Amino acid sequence: MREDASKPHTLKLRGLEVKTELNGKTFEQMLAENLDADIDAPSNQPIRTIVVKNWPSVEVLYLVFLRLNTGSVKLSPQELRQALYPGEFIRFANTAATESNGIKRILRLKKDELDFRMRDVEILIRYMAFQFFADQYRGSMQLFLDKLCEQLNKDWSIKEEDIRKKAQEFESAMECVYKIFGNNAFNKFKDGKYESKINRAIMDVMLYYFSIDNIRNA
Repeated sequence: MREDASKPHTLKLRGLEVKTELNGKTFEQMLAENLDADIDAPSNQPIRTIVVKNWPSVEVLYLVFLRLNTGSVKLSPQELRQALYPGEFIRFANTAATESNGIKRILRLKKDELDFRMRDVEILIRYMAFQFFADQYRGSMQLFLDKLCEQLNKDWSIKEEDIRKKAQEFESAMECVYKIFGNNAFNKFKDGKYESKINRAIMDVMLYYFSIDNIRNA
């Protein structure tokens, strides 16, 4: 499950392959429709949790998360980041990424589709990191993005207006890049064809510079 951006605290089922008729339903909807059989099974299952306290570093937390997820679907870096650095900036990034037409175009998502591994949120956070802290990048993208989330959560009250402006410039940059370079704007050209996977380094550079008015206008 992932939060619906328009209703921050409403979770909807998705990705069900057997009980497909339940996809898109919330717990409240299932109650209202008297789907007792479908509610009883998960309601009576224990939810196991592990509380980690007094960790010496963020790196240790990452290691713990990875070990706990061994054998199942591992959390993506952004899913880990959401858990480690909750706050106003993270909530804003979640909503802005979900509503971004440019990000949906990059990831080839439908209008109302969410990326279940939160790649959409990470794209926006990468952009924000270079906008605010480009001179502090030291080669570790993980630490770079962690610091961005931690710092902008703390500075939200004084930087909210600037953050929202950067998000608008992100959309302008995306629109300009696709207008000039087409659908393969962020793909490397190799062996006579474009690779299907986007190159994030290319994306970082292009979005950074095309977010600047003078460059877009030129």
